[in-house]
Amino acid sequence: MKNFLVLPFFLALCACAQVDDSYQKIDAADFVNYGVSPLKNTLYEGSDDEYHYFSWSNGKNRGRWKLLKSQMRLACEIQYGTTGGMPLVLSNSGDYVPYSCREAR
Repeated sequence: MKNFLVLPFFLALCACAQVDDSYQKIDAADFVNYGVSPLKNTLYEGSDDEYHYFSWSNGKNRGRWKLLKSQMRLACEIQYGTTGGMPLVLSNSGDYVPYSCREAR
């Protein structure tokens, strides 16, 4: 009987620990930097061990992307979850740089 009561607890715990599926996985060729205007923007949300995370808005359309780190080099990375999102600038070498790291260009 104890095992029967413990099972729902562990199922709920596992459900909470799942990865956020609201990010669409894209290839680097599909990445678009919409800029930083209020109606068109792409914001870098940070990186983990495997992906870079972005949110974007283009008029009434919006979404969230994740991109394999091996497909896009950033001159500076910020840990995912520590920022609310920041614009990207293009460095002289052609790499994207999160705005807060722009001195790294």
